[in-house]
Amino acid sequence: MVNTKSISRFFLIFVFTLITSCAHYHPILPDTEIKKLSNEEFKNYFIKRLDEVILVQVFSNKLAINKPVSDGTTIRNMRVGTISSIISRDEPLFKQCRAEYEILKSELTKRSQGKDNQLFTETMGKAEKLLEEHLDRIWYETQNIAGQEIDYSQFETEFVDFKKFYEIRLHNDKAKGNLVDILFEKPYFESSY
Repeated sequence: MVNTKSISRFFLIFVFTLITSCAHYHPILPDTEIKKLSNEEFKNYFIKRLDEVILVQVFSNKLAINKPVSDGTTIRNMRVGTISSIISRDEPLFKQCRAEYEILKSELTKRSQGKDNQLFTETMGKAEKLLEEHLDRIWYETQNIAGQEIDYSQFETEFVDFKKFYEIRLHNDKAKGNLVDILFEKPYFESSY
């Protein structure tokens, strides 16, 4: 006789394990595997890794948005949603993302030396466009959820980095370099934008 309680418990554990295994962080390919990729495969890997892993983690800080709501007699703050923001540059996750980006960019630089400089230009151009899309999506999300009446000073410590970096994105000229490099290399929160 089959014990249905045991089967259902096993099924729940199996489903939980399956779901959590999909959510686990997959590390960057080892150096030997990266070297085996053709230039086109590497370019695709670089862009996909940047878009689906690195930038997602860099902008994984979630801030709760509260708006004052009145029932006629009292005013209270009600949570209306969350917005994404840049994680702290001091967090190990940011440092890990920067290290991965540096590994990928270093390999791209090696592959692009000499005759194939177009590989570097194309890949970094796509990388910058991806970052701009992430920034625009987060800004649009912020405007939709927060609206104009939100006092951004309540997020001075958390949101200021994103807001200043978004301003850099709006005023970015090519003399300052690629926007992805600025994200990982320069202290943009100290900039005078």
